[in-house]
Amino acid sequence: MGVNTQKNPLVLYTDVQTQGKGQRGNTWISEAGKNAMFTVAFPLMPGYENRLVLMNKALAAGLADALIEMGLGSIEIKWPNDLILNHMKVGGMLMEVITVGSNKYLFLGVGVNVNQMQFDDQPLATSLRLNLEKSRTSTEVEILNIREIIVAMVNGLWNAWDQLDAFGAKYSDWLYRKEQMITLIACDSNEMIDCKLIGINEKGQICVELSSGEMAEFHHGEVKMAYTG
Repeated sequence: MGVNTQKNPLVLYTDVQTQGKGQRGNTWISEAGKNAMFTVAFPLMPGYENRLVLMNKALAAGLADALIEMGLGSIEIKWPNDLILNHMKVGGMLMEVITVGSNKYLFLGVGVNVNQMQFDDQPLATSLRLNLEKSRTSTEVEILNIREIIVAMVNGLWNAWDQLDAFGAKYSDWLYRKEQMITLIACDSNEMIDCKLIGINEKGQICVELSSGEMAEFHHGEVKMAYTG
C-alpha cells in the first residue's frame, strides 16, 4: 500500500516556468511551451519520515517507467533522481516536505525536456524529441504531445505511490552506471574520486568501491556524481 489512502494527491502544471529550481539551489532553465513541468502534492501520514528515501527511489522509477512504456527512450536514473538518456540529462525531480495548516505534504517538482531542440548553455542536456531524432536518420520526429506525456508520468507516479516497495526495487534496476566505473566530486573541495558504483542503500547513500578496494558510502551533498559518456 502507499503512504496515504485517505486523501488524493493534487497536480499543478505550467507551460512556462520562470524560476525553476534544481538540486542544491541550481536553476532549471526551460524554453517556454516546449517542456513538461508540473508539481504533485502528496498528502503525508505520520511516520513518513522513515520512508522519504524509498519515496524518492519509487517516484523516480515511476517517472522512468512511464516514459519507457511510451517508447520515448531507454531512461536511466542518475543518483539521486536525474533522468538520463544516452548519458545526457533529460529531466529530474525535486522533493520538499511542506506544512499547510495541520497537514504535511510531499511536494514533488518534475521537469522533463520534451520538444526543446537546442541547449546552447547546457551541453549535458537533451530532450525526448531530440533523442528520438538522433536515432532516426531518415524521418523527422513530429512534435510530441506534452500534455499526453504529463498524464502518463502522473499515472506512473500514482502507481509508484501505491507500490513504493516494488518501484523502489525498479530504481536499482535502472540505476545509471551501476556496476561501472564513475567519478564522484567532493562538494566541499572538488576532489575527484574514481570508484565503482555498487548501488544506493536504504539511507539514500551512494555505495562505491574505491580504487584501494575499500567500500565507502556518501550522502548526497557530500559528493555529486559526474556525467560520463
